Amino acid sequence: MDHFNGLEPLSYGDQPLFSIQWLKFDHWKHPVCSFREYSTLRGWSPDAVQVLKRAEISDTFCRDTLPMLQSWLFLGSLESITKCRIQSDKFIRIKLKQQVISTRFLVDLWKDWRFQTRSLPVYEREKQSREIADILSEIQFWCLKLGNWQENDLERRRGTSIGVGEPPREIDSVCVLLTLIGETINSERTFLPESRSLQSGFKGCYTPESENRLTYRLVACGWCPFMARFLFTYGYSVAEFARYFNTKEPPWRTHRMCSPLYCVAYKVDESSYQPGHDMKGCSCSYIKPELHDVTAFLRRGKIPVISIEGHQEVRSIPQNYKQGNFSLQVSDSSEIKASGGYAAISHVWSDRMGSTTEKGLPTCLVASLFERAYALGLKYIWIDSLCVPEQDDVRIQAVTLMNATYKNSAVTIVLDSHIRQKDFNVKWPPLETTLLAIVTSPWMQRLWTLPEAVLPAQLIFQFRNTLASAKDIYDAIIDHCRQHFNPVIQTLSMQLLRMLMRTDIMPQGFGREIDLAEMLHMLRLRNTSRASDEVIAIADLLDLDVKPLLIAKWDLEEQRRLFFQALGRIPSDIIFIPTPRMTSLGFRWAPLSFLADDNILDNRRACATRNRSKLARCLPDGGLLGSYHVSRLSRPCALQYSDGVIIRYGEVLKKVTMVKTADMAKSIHFDAFAMLPHMSSVKVLKVAVGMTYKGESVDGVPMYEYQGLILIGDSNVWPSRTTNWIDVCDFQEDIEIVLL
Repeated sequence: MDHFNGLEPLSYGDQPLFSIQWLKFDHWKHPVCSFREYSTLRGWSPDAVQVLKRAEISDTFCRDTLPMLQSWLFLGSLESITKCRIQSDKFIRIKLKQQVISTRFLVDLWKDWRFQTRSLPVYEREKQSREIADILSEIQFWCLKLGNWQENDLERRRGTSIGVGEPPREIDSVCVLLTLIGETINSERTFLPESRSLQSGFKGCYTPESENRLTYRLVACGWCPFMARFLFTYGYSVAEFARYFNTKEPPWRTHRMCSPLYCVAYKVDESSYQPGHDMKGCSCSYIKPELHDVTAFLRRGKIPVISIEGHQEVRSIPQNYKQGNFSLQVSDSSEIKASGGYAAISHVWSDRMGSTTEKGLPTCLVASLFERAYALGLKYIWIDSLCVPEQDDVRIQAVTLMNATYKNSAVTIVLDSHIRQKDFNVKWPPLETTLLAIVTSPWMQRLWTLPEAVLPAQLIFQFRNTLASAKDIYDAIIDHCRQHFNPVIQTLSMQLLRMLMRTDIMPQGFGREIDLAEMLHMLRLRNTSRASDEVIAIADLLDLDVKPLLIAKWDLEEQRRLFFQALGRIPSDIIFIPTPRMTSLGFRWAPLSFLADDNILDNRRACATRNRSKLARCLPDGGLLGSYHVSRLSRPCALQYSDGVIIRYGEVLKKVTMVKTADMAKSIHFDAFAMLPHMSSVKVLKVAVGMTYKGESVDGVPMYEYQGLILIGDSNVWPSRTTNWIDVCDFQEDIEIVLL
């Protein structure tokens, strides 16, 4: 697989960077045709395909079925979309006397396809969008079936003395191929505007062995074990690309104690924390503003900003200032607008720039901050390390003003140790490494940097070679995507551009409002040392009053209750997020936290809450009123995480298992479950909520109590021969319920 443009200088001659075996199916017997015709012409009728979907994966399957499957889902899908023949010399290479697949041809193939689709009439593009959705659905099914080979094998061999072996190499390689090809197709279809209205997406799947091998390679080349695991949530293409590039940690920070569950390198111990000097070997004294001046402004509801006392020229820092020959002056931010305003500094404490007004910062570090502000023509700066006191009542006022601080800044400068190691706007390393550094940086993993990124009118990143604005980065992304096919850039850029929705950078027609659905996606990698800060940090982004949340910060359940009641309208699929839940009756459906769950490894099964048209309502006295597909069971069900149960829809069997969450019980009991109407297109795996019926409300609306998350798997993927099933006795589509 070598279709990542950015890796071209690393390629070894004409050979792929890593090998996927070609299983030698005779693909060229028939002319180019549609995706479904491809299988029919080669002897696989629709009924035969369904039989194969239910078949167990065996040596016979690998020998007789897998070669055709590889050819159909790889070449058949690409030929169907692009309507052109792919010759063998385009993708077959010889490596160690084996035929292996090269995907370098995809770069030109997709470039030609884009050109052709521009001239197609709307109805043709709509037809092609539907065909691509069908192709991705088929690829996703087989990825999950092959990727869960071990689970299938364990089910098949249960009760016997036969152990579970490693998957055949062919299954491994086909899973990798189909997943990466599926991701390229899913990425490219965004160039069809008609495809954006389709609800179906794509999630591929490696075998556990392939995932473990890739994770090991990522960690071996320096990635944090937690980030190595999390990279898969951005897509396997990003994870594969990342193993060729890494960002070195500074000397004071290491990932040796990190695990796949949690990164401890960016966590600081405030009791022993000391800020660092800007220059190696420097031992200059600390400098701080007058505490009385800072607190006086804060108590009056003003934002204090810092300048160098007596220094009027905004050009450069005199050399003697770097030795400590200056003092700091505190001003009211509202009174300095005539001089251009101030630069807010966005950073993470693990980069050793944290402190408080009382303690101050090393003089050399403060001088370097002013140097960056002066480079942008600004005389004043704001940084929490100098402008937020330790004293509790004043600190609360500073936190209340925090979002206004970044919103009112002339610019916000991002200083991050990872990003500062990368050059911007150079030929090598490529743009995707710059985006990878930003998206995986410590700055992207902390809670408070989210409002610091979203609120400013202008965001500036410090790179090794220059200061670059978010607009510069956006322009570079757009320019690259217009000229080149690159699924890595498209995936990574969305993580960054999502935070710029409120700015003037984004074109008209791009949503300017950030709702809870978007917020949840931006929070999934972030963490904080103070649990009460979570809803405080995002309240202003959602246009909520932060003061009640600050007052209730010592009682998390009460604080979260106030948050949801103030929010009112909530994405109905919030109930499917695999995070810890509240315990208060009426709010058991509500997440206690939106941040990264350190105990959940299987991020592929996380429900993305992004459908804005499906909103539920948090009722004043508790409960979530929303519309769902509801299934009632013929008898109550007790489900343990280590096992599963079988339910029957008519003659169709489905396997039900628990979803792992941090606060999960050993078992859950339920007599009904709910799914979202717009998730019904997911054919293989559905996330549902197990619940118990509690009667009707005074308005006659059915009420159910939330019990836990479950997965409903297609029996084609998780076969079982059991006859002990539970019938679904009642199914109602899109009905309103109250979830307690």
